[in-house]
Amino acid sequence: MAKFFFFTGRGMWAKVKKPDHKYGNYTIDVYLDDGSWEKYKESGLELKIREDKETGEKFVRFRRDPKKEIKGEMVEFGAPRVLIRDEEDGEYKEFDGLIGNGSFVNCKVSVYDSAKGKGHRLDTVAVETLVPYEGQSDEDMPF
Repeated sequence: MAKFFFFTGRGMWAKVKKPDHKYGNYTIDVYLDDGSWEKYKESGLELKIREDKETGEKFVRFRRDPKKEIKGEMVEFGAPRVLIRDEEDGEYKEFDGLIGNGSFVNCKVSVYDSAKGKGHRLDTVAVETLVPYEGQSDEDMPF
């Protein structure tokens, strides 16, 4: 049975609208805040803890397969849900825009037992503080 965990921190390289080109997964790198590192340890996840080459800060990459074979059946998951907190009323609303590097995010992650240990699925990304995206759109990419 899956258990949900909420991890907060600075989001980087969010690919939550279209899967990444290399592996076909939705992903977001999150530089977890101190409280979330504790939750990460509690969750039992064994994701690769990566290190930013420029700053030395540590982060993890949460991902979501668009579809996956489970017990012989193909299950469609689609994209993770993306929300943004409205500055005026504090309520969350669906967000269709791009998430810029450094945005403060709250990620809801499903953690479950698998044959290879603890598995996870990125369920929802809630943008608490948006940093506007400043880069190429997918349409501008050469591939």
